[in-house]
Amino acid sequence: MALLCLGAVSAARAGAKGSSSLWPALSSCQQKANSTAFRINSATTTALPGNTVCFGFSAVAAPAGNCGKASTLERVNIWASHANRTMINGYSIRTATTTTAVSGVWSKKGDSWDELTFSKLGWTADYVMANSPRICLTLDHDVTLDDICVGNGPCVVALYSVGAKNSKCCPVYKV
Repeated sequence: MALLCLGAVSAARAGAKGSSSLWPALSSCQQKANSTAFRINSATTTALPGNTVCFGFSAVAAPAGNCGKASTLERVNIWASHANRTMINGYSIRTATTTTAVSGVWSKKGDSWDELTFSKLGWTADYVMANSPRICLTLDHDVTLDDICVGNGPCVVALYSVGAKNSKCCPVYKV
């Protein structure tokens, strides 16, 4: 029985066959990229101190649809390895003028803890356009995002918002 469960977790991490979602554990929300006004930049940036990697954000004109009516980016989730969490030495949110230390929370979905969550952001499109916020991870000196992110290839990141009619919106991007 345990082997069957481990196989299911491995399939979910790799992207289960027949699944159209980039992140199978996020089955209860709209994962379609570009469905809200919020975007994640297509590449990460590095910063000081040490080995700090940052995910940048931007905002565009709101698209049509229920998710397009989302006015606030509430949280950001990164599909990251809980087993490798000790390779991350700190978390921060940065703008051009500020750096604020924050806590990332490891969330459990099913049998997996591989979801690093930054919540209660409350970023509006105007805030994002004016401040270009970044969520940054300070990693051990010899660690890369390849060691932290789950799956093959780039990191998978979900941007959570609530749209019209309480639509759950979590566009997923590969960075």
